[in-house]
Amino acid sequence: MSDHKNIWPLIEELALDVFVAFFSTGVSFTEGPRQDRVEAFHRPVIQSLLRDPSFDQVKTQWCQDREYPSYHACKAFCTALFRALREKGDEIDIGDLSIMERLEQQSQKLLFLLLDGIRKGGPFSLRRLLCLVNRLKEKQRQLQNLREKVAQGADRLCIRMADLILQPLQQAAESAQETFYLLSAWGNGEGKMIYKQENKELFSQLKQNATLMEIAKLLGRYRQILANKRRTSFSYGLGEKYDVTLGKDIGQCLSSELALLSTKETQILFQKKYLEEKLLQYRKRTPVVKGAGDMIVLVDESQSMHLLHGWAKAVALALLDIAAKGNRKYAMVHFSSKDQIKTDRFEPRGYSTQDTMRAAEHFFNGGTDFESPLREAISLLDKGYEDADVVIVTDGQCRISEAFTQKFTEKKQLHRVTVTGILLDADRECGIDLLPFCDTVYHSRDLTTDEIAMQVLDNPRYL
Repeated sequence: MSDHKNIWPLIEELALDVFVAFFSTGVSFTEGPRQDRVEAFHRPVIQSLLRDPSFDQVKTQWCQDREYPSYHACKAFCTALFRALREKGDEIDIGDLSIMERLEQQSQKLLFLLLDGIRKGGPFSLRRLLCLVNRLKEKQRQLQNLREKVAQGADRLCIRMADLILQPLQQAAESAQETFYLLSAWGNGEGKMIYKQENKELFSQLKQNATLMEIAKLLGRYRQILANKRRTSFSYGLGEKYDVTLGKDIGQCLSSELALLSTKETQILFQKKYLEEKLLQYRKRTPVVKGAGDMIVLVDESQSMHLLHGWAKAVALALLDIAAKGNRKYAMVHFSSKDQIKTDRFEPRGYSTQDTMRAAEHFFNGGTDFESPLREAISLLDKGYEDADVVIVTDGQCRISEAFTQKFTEKKQLHRVTVTGILLDADRECGIDLLPFCDTVYHSRDLTTDEIAMQVLDNPRYL
């Protein structure tokens, strides 16, 4: 940003203040040697920034305590602000500040001579001391006049800032959001998003890859939603209540037992029954269906999926994130024409960011065949993918033979798995042969892609 110095003096100091405004929990102005500069130039910008209604949302959602998003927000904000100033022909006059700095230095020198003369006495005559006093008073008067002039200029600048700041803040929000989602999608999971070489190289690589950028923006958003859900969620009771038993599961306790917590006198009784596992609680009957196990996601990479490829991979990788958090095995099966099949296996804690990026980029761009990926899913189930849930994402249609239909149905019942179909259908023929296999089906003709993603990722079987 050094090329903007003719537009704005002390640009590095302003950039630092803007970064602190986005990054730090609290922002305040402090007294010090920079105060005159801050009053003249920085304070109007920072105050206008802090007063903008959208600033708090940008800060708390993307920037606060996160170095790299704050850095990009600061860079985008300052660049857009200086561009706006140049377009309006507004250049900041630093002449008064330079004079103020010289007057401050001269005043300090005169004050030193005066105090030194008073302390030493002797050679310093009264006349000379009075002369130093008068010179010092004059410098202070000139300095005060300049400070008032600079303060008036700061007020005028603040009025201009109210109009100028809207577009720069919008640019900062977009840059911070993009950085946040990119690092959420492909970073190492650290919450601070530190400005370091590893993240710089990753960011540079992503900016040069349109496919990964598209996937990252969606995946980062979905991962953030999942992270928020994990922080705020609690377990709901599932199943039919059919009996009362004894135990220590507070979530299934009868209300009469929980009432013991209402007074100090009965809290001891509740604690005693809890330790002895004698709390009255409901017994529930739940269906015997396996779940919360390994995951197998089949992703259609036919030519017609080209425009939806980024969304399909974002959902698939969000499911990978769920599997990783649950220490489960995960397989992404890429499929297209009959002979186009590729499986990426992700063992818990056994893969890198580059592995996920390679899986995200892969795209066959062929036809559509359902039997090959379903056959691969059967193979994975037979080879140790336990209690697995199968998800298939497609926008096409392909006939499945009766013999294979019977085989897959038998394997599905044997392994007690569930199959979820995500049909990105332009018409009602999409995936029609998959319907008998699917326990749940989502149609894009009925829901938006974001609504489908949220419902799939919110499935209690996966969480």
